[in-house]
Amino acid sequence: MVRRPNNKENKTKRSGLRKSNGRKARFHPGMMVERSGIYEAFHALHRISHEVTLIAGHEFPPCSRCRDRVQFELVRANSSLNETNSPLVHVIGVFLPEAA
Repeated sequence: MVRRPNNKENKTKRSGLRKSNGRKARFHPGMMVERSGIYEAFHALHRISHEVTLIAGHEFPPCSRCRDRVQFELVRANSSLNETNSPLVHVIGVFLPEAA
C-alpha cells in the first residue's frame, strides 16, 4: 500500500515551515519556488551562507561553483514580491580556500 502524505506534510515541504524535527524545509536547485521572499543559501564548502531574494514561479537556481549542492531555506516570505518590484540583490560572499 502506498502512503500518501497528509496536507500538513505537504504544506511543510512547500512553504518552508518548520518540520516536525524543528528544522526548516530545505529546497534544491530545479525545484519550483512557491513563495516569493528572502531565502538563505547554503553552499557546499566553498562559501558561507548568504541571503537571496527569490520570486515565486521560478526555479531555485544552481550555484555557479557547487552546482546542485546548494540548498535554500525560507527566511522571510513576501507574497507581494514579483519580477517588477523585487529588490536588486548584491551578494557579498566569503569564499573559503580550495581544499588541497
